[in-house]
Amino acid sequence: MTLSDMQQLIARNGLHFGDEGAPLINKRGGRYNWLFDLRRVFMDAHALTAIATAFWQRYADHPPFQLAGMETGAIPLLTALMLSAPPQRGAVNGVIIRKARKTSGLARAVEGELRDLPVLLVDDTLNSGTSAEKACAVLSMAGHEVRELFVVIDFQSERGMHWRERRGITVNTLFTLADFDLPADTRSPAPTQAWRERWRTATPGGIAYHVVPKSAPLLVGDRLYRGCDAAKMQAFSTETGGVLWEFEATGAAGSRKGIWSSPAYHQGRIYFGAYNGTLYCLDADTGQEIWAHPDGEWVGSSPLIVPQHNLVCVGIEYARPWAQGSLAAYNLDHGEKVWEHQVRGLQHGSAAYWPEGDLVIWGSADHEMLALRAQTGEIAWRFPTRRSVKYAPAIDSTRRLTAFASFDKSIYLLDVATGEKRGEWPTGEICYTTPLFVGNKLFCGSGDRHLYIIDVDRMTLLKRINLGARVYASPCAVEDRVVVATNGGRVIEIDVDTLEIKGILQLPDAVTNAVALSDDGRGLYVSTYMNHLYAFDRLREGEQAAPRTDAPVPALSSVEAIKETQRWLSFEQIRRDVEVSALLAEAASTPIHQPSLAHFAAQYPHCMRWLTAFAQQEGKRLSAAALVIFPSPAHTQHAPSAAYQDSYHLILASAADARMICGDEAVAPEAGDLWWVDNRSITVAHSGSGAPSVHLVFQLSFAE
Repeated sequence: MTLSDMQQLIARNGLHFGDEGAPLINKRGGRYNWLFDLRRVFMDAHALTAIATAFWQRYADHPPFQLAGMETGAIPLLTALMLSAPPQRGAVNGVIIRKARKTSGLARAVEGELRDLPVLLVDDTLNSGTSAEKACAVLSMAGHEVRELFVVIDFQSERGMHWRERRGITVNTLFTLADFDLPADTRSPAPTQAWRERWRTATPGGIAYHVVPKSAPLLVGDRLYRGCDAAKMQAFSTETGGVLWEFEATGAAGSRKGIWSSPAYHQGRIYFGAYNGTLYCLDADTGQEIWAHPDGEWVGSSPLIVPQHNLVCVGIEYARPWAQGSLAAYNLDHGEKVWEHQVRGLQHGSAAYWPEGDLVIWGSADHEMLALRAQTGEIAWRFPTRRSVKYAPAIDSTRRLTAFASFDKSIYLLDVATGEKRGEWPTGEICYTTPLFVGNKLFCGSGDRHLYIIDVDRMTLLKRINLGARVYASPCAVEDRVVVATNGGRVIEIDVDTLEIKGILQLPDAVTNAVALSDDGRGLYVSTYMNHLYAFDRLREGEQAAPRTDAPVPALSSVEAIKETQRWLSFEQIRRDVEVSALLAEAASTPIHQPSLAHFAAQYPHCMRWLTAFAQQEGKRLSAAALVIFPSPAHTQHAPSAAYQDSYHLILASAADARMICGDEAVAPEAGDLWWVDNRSITVAHSGSGAPSVHLVFQLSFAE
């Protein structure tokens, strides 16, 4: 097959236009005029062989290298290149880069063994460089810098050209858009904010299972303080990244959560809680324990310092059945409890202080926001919510407002003095973050992958920015920018006035906590949910973004990493190779229908046991389940409840040409796969061969 033949095949099977009947929906709800989907091309053996042949002709005289590709689009290409390598090269090593770190098993970022060879990254297409940047970030963490990329089609967009220039990467391609009479995209200029990495370090013991807010880094002078899953509170040098001291909370590591409490600083002391139920006070210079107060089974809340009354306020969690939580205040000097307000649920939420009213504003596990008098803990006002508020509120003293985000999927604004509601804005998912007031604007992230910007003077929603991954990290302000991070590992800078994205910094793992920023706005410190810690210099216009050459950049550690920027927004592969034979046999022996959950449990006991175990592992509640046969030519499913539930497909049997399609995204399911599916839009499984596919479709709700 010649390149001309290959071009015609791609045009016939891989290029789709919006006027062909099926709408091409983009990730913001609009429509594409055209799009490439090379998965069908890669399933054509002749085409894949031709692409591999052309690749090896171009790289015939290239020095030895190893191949890397990001799942799943690059996997067929990567496999074909490895199998067709010329004999004189010998076996060619290859690795697969995960878009999302596994939350179970080995929690790998890279499948396969990286060797001491240059890495050649391969992919189907290159547009903006977003997925390639994620792959480069993961490989860099493993000690390999990518200098060359091979793609079948290079879009040569303005963003893509800027990306390769900034990265110093050579792109080798078979085709460009001009070969298909399509124009390159020059309408979207690339963000201009740049960063220079100063250092990176990691603490072993990160738990990939929990992709949630943990201990946020705290910057005090030339030191950075942070807790981690390994149950250590650590102090780092901001100049070198070296560990100055670390303190281990005895017994907390066994909880798998260690220290999630973000540290607070006051007069040379560090305060925090740990998952051994203890509140600690340490000397900030030495890490020596000053006092410890064990007062529960777990502390996931972050402390609030109220120096006016010499208090530190923190939430406590208990195993007792009658009152599992407490909003408590302790003496800063010796840790004695001064007052507490008991609640029924596990108290994970943290507090904020309004000095003008001397009120501690605190979301409780009893589904309400409380204002407590700081000195006594007496209730000044209470405001009911539909679910818990897991993170601290924000306060605007000028406008006398408090803002908070709830697990009931809403952002609230209240009068901070009275608790009277001033506004409420629903989001598409739980909110696990502290909002940010900047002037007359409120910035707040949501698990629905959007950042919400609200005009607090007019009480109107100004903008809803799709950031491509769940937004649990609390936003913060620097100069005329708001900085927010995502579970996709991206740190994003947004202009406060224009609300345009000015910079995107890609890290290999989810960033679930607020970043730390130096007072002069030059230093940026980022902690990932896997205990990795980075320091960057924020560069001014015209400054060189290339890495420093006066010292080598160390590899993070042997602990691998990766979690979202999602290549897909509508799908996420949670597991592979689930043993489904017993479940499939049960489905085949019983007439399949969609009963109530109680009837489902009685009719399909094997399936129910698996579902119950998975729900418990996820810390969620099974709310619906059904066995569904997807026949030819298509089956359409729509789940309105997905606005407040996570929906999954466990694939029990699948035709070779089956697809799950959501908008302009499609995945090829295989038996044993477990997929999270965004069912807020229509999901279609299609099998042109007529062979049936059997899916165990279920929904999980967040458990309080």
